[in-house]
Amino acid sequence: MIGPEWIRQPALALWMLGWVITGMALVLLVVMLLVAWAITSEDPSEAALARDVGLAISCLGVLLGAALLLPSELLARNWPQVYTLALGGVGSGFAFVSLGFATLFSGS
Repeated sequence: MIGPEWIRQPALALWMLGWVITGMALVLLVVMLLVAWAITSEDPSEAALARDVGLAISCLGVLLGAALLLPSELLARNWPQVYTLALGGVGSGFAFVSLGFATLFSGS
C-alpha cells in the first residue's frame, strides 16, 4: 500500500473487517438455504421466507464487505480488484433492490 502509516493501518483494519463480513454473509446464506431446504416439506411459505431473508442479508453483507474492502485496494492501486469489488457491490445492491427484498424490512 502507498501513503502514510496513519492511512494504511485503518485501511488494513477495514480490509480485514470487510472479509469477515463478506464471509459471514456467505455462511449465513448457506445456512438459510439449508434451513429452507429442510422445512420445505413442512411449510413451503416458511421455506420461501427463510430463503428470501438469507438472500437479502447476504446481498447487504456483500455490499457492506465490498465497501469496506475498497479503501485498501485503492491505496494498493490494485485496479482489477477495485473493479471486481465495485461490480460485486453494485451487483449485490441491484439484486437487493430489484428482487424486492426491501419489502422484507419495511414490514409491509
